[in-house]
This record gives sequence, structure tokens and C-alpha cells, in this order.
Amino acid sequence: RHARSGQPAAVAGAAPPRAREAGARRHGPEILIAGAHGGAGVSTLAALLRIELGAGRLAGSVLRVHALPAIPDADPRRIAAAGWLPVPPPGTPLILAARGTAEGARRAVIAVAALGHRGIQAAVIAVIADGAGPEPRQAAQRFALIACRCGALIRVPFAAPLRAGTDPAAARLPRRLRAAVADLAELAVPA
Repeated sequence: RHARSGQPAAVAGAAPPRAREAGARRHGPEILIAGAHGGAGVSTLAALLRIELGAGRLAGSVLRVHALPAIPDADPRRIAAAGWLPVPPPGTPLILAARGTAEGARRAVIAVAALGHRGIQAAVIAVIADGAGPEPRQAAQRFALIACRCGALIRVPFAAPLRAGTDPAAARLPRRLRAAVADLAELAVPA
């Protein structure tokens, strides 16, 4: 037994407890996902990324994907000054999710501007398709305006099973959606 704690002595050759804890805590960086607005698809996107990072090309490279609250609808300077923004630790990628609608694009513009006021650049803007049809022209124009203010802009295609509430792990997902999620993971995970 350990002299001070009374705990059983460590097995010979085993890593010290602190080394085991440190190794078990994190094997890689985190990814943060914030919504430019409520209903942006943050929780579904987080689930899809967890699946991709657990089984895809980058398996084992990221331990945690965190879904953050949506960024409020207000003046970008006021949002930045009030501390309403997710501020990732250095080296932690931030994905900004927004629906591919005119309102989603408007809110993404506000979110990108607010992040910019805090000196934060999203690693990726994930534009989540709102339906099977084309993205509205007004939304596409707004997303084009902010694309240069982030690492990349990825369009995540519509998937009817996800819209119906099917668990992403159990859903049969279209190839284009799986490819978009793989691209998001690859862009968000620092090399």
C-alpha cells in the first residue's frame, strides 16, 4: 500500500496514475461547432462528425466534438463586446453552422462579423441544406460574401432520414453527405 494514501501500490511497470489520466483524457484536439442561429443543425452535425472521426479517414485523431449554443441575433460589435461568443482555446478549430436559407445566411454574416471583432476566424462554415432543392440565390450571394473570411465553406447536402429524426449512426446517408462530413472533419482537424 502507498504510504500516504493507503491505496494499493501500483503494479510494477504500470504507468504512473497521472500519466494514465493524461493519456486517457485526450488523444487529439477538440472541435467546437457553433450555430449562426437556432436550428442550424449543430447537434446533428456534431453527431455526424463524431461518427466520421470514429470510423473515417481521421479515426482516432479527435476525441471530442462539442456543440455550442447559437450566436444571438444582434449587432456584431455588441455581440463581441458582451462576451456572447464561443472563444475557442488557441489551436481549437471552430465550425460555424448555418442553414442554407436567406435567414441562415443573414445570421451567418452577423456571426462571422462578430467573431471577426474578437479576432476569431471559423475554420469552416458548414452550410446545412434546408431541403432537396437548390439554395436560394440570396443565401448563395451572402455565403459568397463571407467565404473569404473563414478557412473554407462546405455545403452539407440534405438527407431526408436526418430531417425525419433518424439517429445519424443508424441512418443510411447519401454519399454526397458522407463526403461533405469527411471534408469538414479534414478541414477542422489541424494537421
